[in-house]
Amino acid sequence: VEVAGTCAYLGDIDNGVRTIDISDPVNPLQIGVYYGLDAEVISIAGDVAYVADYPVGLTSFDVSDPANLTFLGVYDSDVAVGVYISGNVAYVSADAWGFKTIDITDPAALSLLGDYNTPGYAKGIATAGDVAYVADSKMGLRAHSVTDPSTPTVLGGAITPGSAYDIHVAGDMAFLADRDSGLTVIDISDPSMPALIASCVVPGFSYKLDLEGDTVYLTSYADGLHIIDVSDPGTPVVQAHCELPDLTRDVVVAGEMAFVAAEYEGLQVVRVAQHEFDTTKNSGRSNPVDNSDDTILAARLTTTQNDSITWELSADGGANWQRILPEGTWHDFVVPGNELIWRSTHAWAEPGVNPAVSELEIHWAYAYPVLSLVEDIPNDQGRQVRVAWTKSAYDVLGSAT
Repeated sequence: VEVAGTCAYLGDIDNGVRTIDISDPVNPLQIGVYYGLDAEVISIAGDVAYVADYPVGLTSFDVSDPANLTFLGVYDSDVAVGVYISGNVAYVSADAWGFKTIDITDPAALSLLGDYNTPGYAKGIATAGDVAYVADSKMGLRAHSVTDPSTPTVLGGAITPGSAYDIHVAGDMAFLADRDSGLTVIDISDPSMPALIASCVVPGFSYKLDLEGDTVYLTSYADGLHIIDVSDPGTPVVQAHCELPDLTRDVVVAGEMAFVAAEYEGLQVVRVAQHEFDTTKNSGRSNPVDNSDDTILAARLTTTQNDSITWELSADGGANWQRILPEGTWHDFVVPGNELIWRSTHAWAEPGVNPAVSELEIHWAYAYPVLSLVEDIPNDQGRQVRVAWTKSAYDVLGSAT
C-alpha cells in the first residue's frame, strides 16, 4: 500500500492495483482499478507509480488521474518483490536474484543499469546516499555501494536474529521487519561494518514496517499492527497494539492515520495519533483514555502549561463535559461513565505567544477498588497473605463521594 495526496494505492495480489479515495478516511472509497498485475510493492514519484509485479518485474503507471491508471512501461526481470525510488533510479529487490538497478529517466522506457546477486533472498530495499541496503532474509542486512548504479559492490552485512523482510533507513540507523524476531535495529554509521544494537520481539510474523519520526509501525501478519517508540534506537519500546480483522501485509502512515493492507479485507484505516483538533473552536480532544467496563466516578488533572489553555473531562465518551482545573484536585463526575476522554481549549494570551502544554497527567478512580496483588508472605506457615489494590473513588482525598 502507498499513499499520495488523498488516494491510497493498494496492491491486490493477482488482482492488480486499486485506487482508493481516502479524503474521508472513515469511509474509504474505491475509485479505480488496473487489473492484470501481481502487485507486491508500490512506490510513487510525482505522477508515476512504480509497481513490483512479482512474476514480471517493474511496471510503471501514470497516476495523474488516480481513477484511471494508465500503463507506461515495464522492465521484465522475471521477479520483483520490492522497489525503492531514488532520483532517476529504481532499486528493485528480486528475491533469489538479488537486486537490480533500473533507469527510470523515461518511465515509458525502463532499462536495466546493473544488478547484484545477494547471498540470501532480497526482500526489501532502501537507499541512503550512495549506499543501498537490502533486507536479505536469512542473511540479514546487506550494504552495497551504488555510487555507480550500473556496478553495485558489496560493502558489508550483519546477520539478524530472524529473517529480514523489509527495511527503512533514518540517519545512522536501519530498522528491519525481521519476521519472527519482530523489529531489529542496526547501526549503519559505518556501512562496511553494520552492527546490530537492538531487537524488539512481538507476536506473529513481521513482514512490513513504516517509520515516521521516532515511531515504527510494524505489521505482524496474524497479530495486527504494533506501534514501537524508537526515540532511543538501542531500547525500542512497544507503545500500542491494534488487532485487525485479517492478516496484515503492509502499512504506510500519513498524518494521523495508518493505512494497512489486510490479506482478504482490503484496506484497513487505523487512527494512530491520540488527538483531534478543531481549528474553528481552537480545541483538541483525545481518543478514549480509559474505556474499561468499570464506572469512573472521579478524576484529577495536572499539567505543565501556560495560562491560555482550559480543560474539560468526560467520563461518558463526550456526551457530558465537566470543566476541570489543572491543579491536581479531585473532581467528582456529575455524570459518571466508563469511557474517559479529555478536551482542551486553546486561546492566545497575547500576540506571538502560542498556547503550549508540555506535560499532561490524569488520574481517575473507579467506583470499586481494583485488586492488583495477592501474594503469600513467606515463612509464616501459610497464615498471612499480602493484598494490594488501587483506591476507589470513595477513598480519594477531596472527593465528595
